[in-house]
Amino acid sequence: SYALRRAVRESVGTSVRLNLRDSAKFLLDQSVLREVLSIYAEFLPIPIRVGADPLPINHRSAPWLSDVAPGPGRHALYAAWVKERRQVEPLTVLPLSDITTDEGQTIPLRGVLYVPPRSIISVQEYGDVTVYVRHMLITERERDLLPDWARFVSGVIDCPALSPTASRESLRHDETYAAVRAAIARELLAHFEYLADRAPLDWAAIIQAHNDLIKGWAVRAPDLFTRVADLVSFKTSRGQLTLPEYLRENPGRIFYYNDDDGVTQALALFEARRLAVIDARWFADSAFLKTYGEIYGVPVEELTPAASYLFTPVDDPEQVWQPLIETCRAEGFPVRLLAYEPEHLPMILLYPPGAERLRRAQKSMTEGRFAGPIRSLVRTYLNRQQVDESVIKGVLHLNARNPLLRRVRDLGTSHPDFRPLVSILVTNARMFAGQGLSAQDTIACFEQINNALARLAGIDTPTQDGHTALTVSMLTDIGLHPEAAARLCAICETVEALLSANLQALAERARVSPLMLATVCEELKQRDNQDEAKRPEGGEEQEATPQPDRRTLISLVDARKAQQRHDEEVNTDEE
Repeated sequence: SYALRRAVRESVGTSVRLNLRDSAKFLLDQSVLREVLSIYAEFLPIPIRVGADPLPINHRSAPWLSDVAPGPGRHALYAAWVKERRQVEPLTVLPLSDITTDEGQTIPLRGVLYVPPRSIISVQEYGDVTVYVRHMLITERERDLLPDWARFVSGVIDCPALSPTASRESLRHDETYAAVRAAIARELLAHFEYLADRAPLDWAAIIQAHNDLIKGWAVRAPDLFTRVADLVSFKTSRGQLTLPEYLRENPGRIFYYNDDDGVTQALALFEARRLAVIDARWFADSAFLKTYGEIYGVPVEELTPAASYLFTPVDDPEQVWQPLIETCRAEGFPVRLLAYEPEHLPMILLYPPGAERLRRAQKSMTEGRFAGPIRSLVRTYLNRQQVDESVIKGVLHLNARNPLLRRVRDLGTSHPDFRPLVSILVTNARMFAGQGLSAQDTIACFEQINNALARLAGIDTPTQDGHTALTVSMLTDIGLHPEAAARLCAICETVEALLSANLQALAERARVSPLMLATVCEELKQRDNQDEAKRPEGGEEQEATPQPDRRTLISLVDARKAQQRHDEEVNTDEE
């Protein structure tokens, strides 16, 4: 409420006295008052003073409130103001001026738009402006006045023709608003076109500073796309390149990949064929490349590691490769004999597109992470994927050009080093593939390599002094977490040492649940009894017979997965 009364004044003017509630008296703090006034009223033409300070709060005028002739000096003045008030060094500034609508109406417009030095997609995007109406602040973050694609632009706008809402906290989206928005879009494009023609280095610096953001929005804005298409850069197998630079490496065609699975070995295959490849896993990259191909008529092709032109089939009429192929197949993978570059790769393990997603979906179903309608949807998705279950595990591609693989082939299956060498090569291929490995699988791979190397060196690692070595994979197969298994193996080197230990003390030392430890010991005892029952009676030494390739560390994992699939089928029948 307020009251009016007659007063005698020595000078013309109006005095307003505010009585503040206790909860609002913090506004009397001069530092708070100065900050608020400098934000909301810094462009008002009437001097505003706080306390006894003779210097007005709004003594620093905005550059558009003074008459400055267009030219380099004007741009320097605006850039200095942006740097002082916004604490950023602008890459370019665009002073705003009055606009004329299609109907011939003139709308007064002042202010400045500028490009900040950097942006981050979804984290530090711009595209908003501070808006003043008749020099009074309305909003600091107006998101819709700039065109959608201008997420790398910010600024300050002072326009008396814009209409605030009743709360004076935002703007009404009326015809004047639409006219100002359209005019700003035209001015921005004209300014960027000018930079591209007259200051190409400045324009290139802007694009590189906001590279990812510009690529993402240019796909939706054809006018912007053609202005940036040859200047944005991409991560490639040969470093950061623009598309013209890339096409000089690969004349006439663009190759890209956008799948995270098996990236390392894919790049090795592509580069061996002297194919520069674009890493299009980043935001909007693949969409930008496809749009570029459509506009400029450049073929754009997504590469996969299993692309047929990377491999040459090899005939084996004399079956010289067959023993090696069968040995590799016994490791649990389908096998193909091919010739490919680089020749120093003896074999690689390739998966069909989407194999990793299929495995994750299957695992989630097996572990019961989905229920009800979601479980039905995932089951339908899995049923529609017409992919051989064995292929999902990967296909081994043997390289007939590899000298090492040929020497291993020539050793023959009777040579004592043959199987250990094949085991190492297959395990290396599995790890190099970069997918399909759980923590337990990774540990199993390392142990398989260690065991193979031990056999090559003639070191009998599985047993020592008649005792059975305790391995991490042995414990993880039973169900123990890999970290807990590693701690147990560090304390107990043999199965016998584990079984004879004080379980309570060992559980505390290894930080393992006593119940879990007792379960592990019981499982190990049962396995030991089964092995004892298989030994020949009388304890007589039997003639050594060739042992089949145990593949314990891989086959146990596969067996467990098979059991899980069986359990899932049972659950499905019950549902």
